[in-house]
Amino acid sequence: MQRLIIAALAIGLSAAATTVQAQVRHTDRSVLGQKEAAIRDGALPAWRTAAERSPAPERPFPEFPGPLPAPPAAGYRVPAEFEPVAAFVVSEGDWSTSSMLLDMIIQGTQPDGAPAIILTEGSASTSEAYFAGMGVDMSRAVVVEPLNGLDARWARDFGPISVYEGGIDGHLAFADLHYYDSRWRDDDVPNYLATQLGITRYGLEGTDHTPDDDVALFMEGGNFQTDGDGTCILSNDIADDNWDVGNPDADTIGEVEEILADYLGCEQVIWLTPPPNTGTGHVDMYAKLLTPTDILMIDFPAATSGSPTDQADDVVEANVAVMGAALNMDGEPFTIHRVTIPSPTTAWDYA
Repeated sequence: MQRLIIAALAIGLSAAATTVQAQVRHTDRSVLGQKEAAIRDGALPAWRTAAERSPAPERPFPEFPGPLPAPPAAGYRVPAEFEPVAAFVVSEGDWSTSSMLLDMIIQGTQPDGAPAIILTEGSASTSEAYFAGMGVDMSRAVVVEPLNGLDARWARDFGPISVYEGGIDGHLAFADLHYYDSRWRDDDVPNYLATQLGITRYGLEGTDHTPDDDVALFMEGGNFQTDGDGTCILSNDIADDNWDVGNPDADTIGEVEEILADYLGCEQVIWLTPPPNTGTGHVDMYAKLLTPTDILMIDFPAATSGSPTDQADDVVEANVAVMGAALNMDGEPFTIHRVTIPSPTTAWDYA
C-alpha cells in the first residue's frame, strides 16, 4: 500500500547511535542471498536482488508532458503518515497465497475507509471481475493497467508521494522519487498516474526522465515518514544508497536533506539507523509515526550477549535514544510506544 508523503534538517545522533552506525551495515549480502533463495520463482523482494545489482539493461525513457515544474512552489504541504487518505494505491500481488492483501482491499474500501486504486499488469476487466467475485465493492475501487506493466508489488516504495499545492488539502500533486533502475516499469507508475489524473508531477528522476528532472534522488516510500508539519523520520542509509548507484545529486547527507527540504517539506529530519539485514533498511520496518508526538518502535525480547539479535538490539535501543532526545517543530517531545516482536532464531529472520 502507498501512503503518499516526505521531509529535512538533521537532529544529531546520540553518541551510542553514532557508535552503532559506524559498526553496522544494514545489508549483509550473504544473508540476503539466503533470503533470495527462499523466494518463489518470478517474485521480487522489496530490496534489489543480487541479479538486479548487476548492470541493469538500458531502460526506455517514455516522454511525458513538459516542461515540468520543480520543486513545488513555497507554501505546499506533504500530508502526515497518520492522516486520513482520499484514496490508497495497492499493486497486484499473489492474491491466492496472501489473504492479507485481499482483505486489505476489502476492508479498506468499506464506506468508512477510502477508495482503492489497484495496479495490475494483466487485464483490467479480468481483475475487476476477480475482485468483484471476492467481495470488493467495485464502486469504491478502480483497476489500472500501467503503461508498461509492472515489475513487482511494492507500491508503498515505488508509488507517488502526495503533495498539497498551496498547502490546500485536496489540491493534489505528486512527488516522484527515483526507484530501482532495474524496475523501471514500477518507477514509471507515478508518471503514468499523474498524467492520467491530470495533476502536476514533481520529478526526482534526474536524466532518467524525458524531459530531464532537475535532480535525482534514489529513495523508496517505505523509508519516509512525516508528521505533516516539517519533521521527517528516515533511515540514515539513503546517501549510501545513492553513492552505491553513482548518483552525485544525493550521495551525502547534506544533499539529501536539501532535496527533501525543497521537494518534500522537510524542515527537520530525524535520522535513525536500520537494524542489520532488513533487506531494504526502510524506517517503516522498525518505527511508525502514529500522531505528531507518538511513535511506535520495535522491541526485542531480552537478549543475552552474543545472541542472534544482540547487535540488532543495540541498534534498536540506540534509535529509541535518538527519538527520546528529539523534539518536533513545535518543541514537543515524542512519546515512544514499544511493541515486542517474536524472538528470532537467527540474526536476520526478524525482518
